[in-house]
Amino acid sequence: MKSIVERGEACVSMTLFEGLRLARSGFESSITYRSVVVFGTATLVSDDVEKARVLDLFVDAVLPGRASEVRAMNDAERRLTMVVAVAIDEASAKLSSGRRTIPTRTSTYRCGPEWCPPESTTGRRFLTPTAPWPPGRYRCRRR
Repeated sequence: MKSIVERGEACVSMTLFEGLRLARSGFESSITYRSVVVFGTATLVSDDVEKARVLDLFVDAVLPGRASEVRAMNDAERRLTMVVAVAIDEASAKLSSGRRTIPTRTSTYRCGPEWCPPESTTGRRFLTPTAPWPPGRYRCRRR
């Protein structure tokens, strides 16, 4: 992060995993995703009030309402946390192609086509980076 701020340039990429498209064959199975690559000018957010606001927005994006439930950052945590703003100069996005809706079952195979959105064990939808899924962290539902 320090080198990004020193150079003043940043390249940020992110992939949003939206679910599994399970077909009748492994070859035709796929994932649904959105990805973006952003190039821009990086600047350090040094104002403590702005830093706290941005970090609260981040916490609430992960779990809505959580920022108001936890204690505020103390001075040591604030000194150890770097927030970098990136003004977007150029960006490129990609969406997975193909059908998200699954046709009705038309064969006698035991497994049929399914759409499997990622869900937590509490049933709440969540999104994840492209890290591998631990077993049991998602459930498949027919749509």
